[in-house]
Formats: sequence, structure tokens, C-alpha cells
Amino acid sequence: MVQISTFYHGDVDVEENQFFYFEHGLPGFETIHKYVLLPLEANNSIYQLQCAEDPNLVFLLLNPFVYVPEYEFTLPELERAELLIESEHDVEVWSILTVRDRWESSTINLLAPIVLNRTRGRGKQLILHDTPYRTRHLLTNSKEEETHARAHTQEG
Repeated sequence: MVQISTFYHGDVDVEENQFFYFEHGLPGFETIHKYVLLPLEANNSIYQLQCAEDPNLVFLLLNPFVYVPEYEFTLPELERAELLIESEHDVEVWSILTVRDRWESSTINLLAPIVLNRTRGRGKQLILHDTPYRTRHLLTNSKEEETHARAHTQEG
């Protein structure tokens, strides 16, 4: 077990096999390589990709297929090799979430998915080319989003 400081949950204990190594870092954070994927809250679809060295560096992630079921892209062979992917069962795909004041204005980045190999502890943010996807895709076409927006409106 290793203890890390996180932005949302303070100090937490993490197993070594929970870390992901990003060989080239993330765009804009190329010198930072070690992250951990943690749920933001229990029973929540939002996760946090927390930097292991800096508690202030965290990205909120969602499963893009929940919000955009038709979302698809081909993982190039070079990235498959870099991530040490041997089977499609090794792959997890996430999208970075940008939360706005109103949930229905929040967006996910479909143009640059986070691809993780949980089996081998590798990660990479891909930049897709020749695609209709955008960096700011609204979360308005999902039943889960509508339910969350209604619940959020009732709370406030």
C-alpha cells in the first residue's frame, strides 16, 4: 500500500497495481507520468484520474459510451503496443469531464479519450484525427444526464 494525497478525498491508501503509468504524460503535463483512477463518490459514474505526485492535479472522467453509445474509434497499432494491450478486455476508455455551473452545460472530451490498460497499468490520452468528435461534447443526450439534472435542480 502507498499513501497519496488527493484533491477530493485527502490522503488515501492505494495498492501498487492501481497506478497507471503514462509514458509521455498527458498533453500539457508531459513530465508527470503516474496517476491513479479513483471513484469520485461511491455509486457514482464520475471518476477521478488523480496525479500520484500532486494532489492539485486531477481530471474528472466519465465513461463516454454511457453518454454517446455510438462513440467509436480505432486504436492504432502503435498505441496498442505502447499500452501493452494484448486483448480488448485490457482496454478501458474514459473521457475528461468539464463540469459547468449547470450540469446540462457540462461537456466531455470525445476528441482526446483517455485509454487505460488496467491489466498492465498503462495509460495514454489519444488525439483522434479525421473524426466528427469535439473536445466539448454536451451531455444532453443521455437519460442518466437528464435524471442527474432533475435531481440537481430539486436539490438547489
